[in-house]
Amino acid sequence: MTDLLEEFDSTFEVYGIEKTSESTNAGNTEIAHDESEDHTALKIELKDILDNLRDVLHLKKKDLEGIFTVGIQVNRYRWVIYSMTYDPSTNFYYFNEMMVLVIPKTPSEMGYLLVDFIKGLLGLRHTLLWLNGKLTQLAKQKYSTPSPGSSPLPETSETPAVKRVKNNVFVI
Repeated sequence: MTDLLEEFDSTFEVYGIEKTSESTNAGNTEIAHDESEDHTALKIELKDILDNLRDVLHLKKKDLEGIFTVGIQVNRYRWVIYSMTYDPSTNFYYFNEMMVLVIPKTPSEMGYLLVDFIKGLLGLRHTLLWLNGKLTQLAKQKYSTPSPGSSPLPETSETPAVKRVKNNVFVI
């Protein structure tokens, strides 16, 4: 199952906005989740995606309020889902752990872990659909807003119809 997620890269377009879903390998994915683990690469990637979205839609930073990016760290049977959002009132990017999903490995674990795992995935799906709706609404609003008219060209003096040259300037 993790092989499918690691190989999933797609790009699709809605309302003239290119939306991208990328997988990024950052850090060592072979060890168990550690609270002291360095998440610098994931933080940089999520911030770059937010900044890229702002650039593509020509938004101001204050327009990013309520918009967030999601990153999933897969460590074998444990998935940790993080989000990054921008708060314009504090001018700061916040990196938060949204949820931890544990994939059941044995039939005995399926009895009590599978329900929580499916609820977590459905909650994530609901959150992503809400975010998609908000981004679509923001994009429609941005693209339907007419741009301000350009200023009129400055007045220029008319070019004389006949140019008088007293001497031939090309003769030496």
